[in-house]
Amino acid sequence: MPDTLLSIDRVTKSFVHQQTGSVNALCDIGLSVLSGEFLCILGPTGCGKTTLLRMIAGLESPDSGTIRLRDHAPGDPGAASVGFVFQQGALFPWATVEANVEFGLRAGGMARPERRARVRELLDLVDLSGFSRSYPHQLSGGMQQRVALIRSLATEPELLLLDEPFSALDTRTRHNLEDVVLDLWRATGTTVLFVTHHIEEAVYLSQRLVILGHRPGRIVRDGAVTIDRPRDRLSAAFSEYLLSVRATFEELVDEESPHPQPALRQGID
Repeated sequence: MPDTLLSIDRVTKSFVHQQTGSVNALCDIGLSVLSGEFLCILGPTGCGKTTLLRMIAGLESPDSGTIRLRDHAPGDPGAASVGFVFQQGALFPWATVEANVEFGLRAGGMARPERRARVRELLDLVDLSGFSRSYPHQLSGGMQQRVALIRSLATEPELLLLDEPFSALDTRTRHNLEDVVLDLWRATGTTVLFVTHHIEEAVYLSQRLVILGHRPGRIVRDGAVTIDRPRDRLSAAFSEYLLSVRATFEELVDEESPHPQPALRQGID
């Protein structure tokens, strides 16, 4: 049985806004993620998805509740290692592709020959072996996100956090990169936590799907996605499942109350 990599227990988070005062971002979030799992978090804009990822990464702290990575707080010695891919890849514009990918390896003290071998291996995985000397401005948006992905994977993190990494890309490029992420997940065994507001993307990618309701974000649906892989977006099984998730999601988006109805608290299956 896989062990639990990430445990979130009754986490709440608020912010103080200069114009509107206190804003409740997340309320009573409870979630456990197993090692090797691919979990998508789907929710409308402003429901606290990014805030949750930032707390898991140790970039922010919850107001109450706990987050544990292998029984340690994020960033503490013994905690599971974390990689983070942002909406915009945040590559270093002054550095080549090779230098971007090897940044974490260099910081970790890996010797130059081992670094270069690791970079070549990763570039081959995402079909960018001919672009090692290129700079980010010379790459397309999709290529930049591929570099951001392998830069985050270079140090072999146990948990990879992806915050809507393909939201600014066209549909064809996004679909291609979704397959790249799945290939990398299968090749590395890294646990993946993927945040999106795109329903089809969540259904296509995830083993398990969590839906957050309106702010303050609360988990309103959590369950395994049982469609066989490889998934075909044009198949009847995919369409049926997509309609089920879309019905719940659109009800949440249209719901006037900020709190989900108890009837929605059910598994996807």
